[in-house]
Amino acid sequence: MTFTYTPSDTPTDLTRVRFLIEDTVSPGLLSDAEISMAIATNDGNYRRALVPCINVILGKLSKESGVELDWLSVDRGDALAHYQTLKRELEREFSVGRRLISGGVQGVSRRDYGGDNV
Repeated sequence: MTFTYTPSDTPTDLTRVRFLIEDTVSPGLLSDAEISMAIATNDGNYRRALVPCINVILGKLSKESGVELDWLSVDRGDALAHYQTLKRELEREFSVGRRLISGGVQGVSRRDYGGDNV
């Protein structure tokens, strides 16, 4: 699994995604190939790739079980909650991940009715 994270003044889309989804420490939760695939399947738009990347992380974390040894207990619940919160924040900040439906109201009149709009 290849992992690349190189912060700079001119970051690549891969670096932007890693930074925004907080996957900046090697070995990383996602490989470079997974992030590149998310970008490619979202019209090359790194912002649209953020939520799919977090969905992959959530899927991976939910498959891992917690560990309990004598005095040590590791629960994935905190990590899952963190990434669910991060997903909502990114959806709100970048308006991605949700399709907004908009509409309006239009008056309709009938020719066989002499009254106001119905």
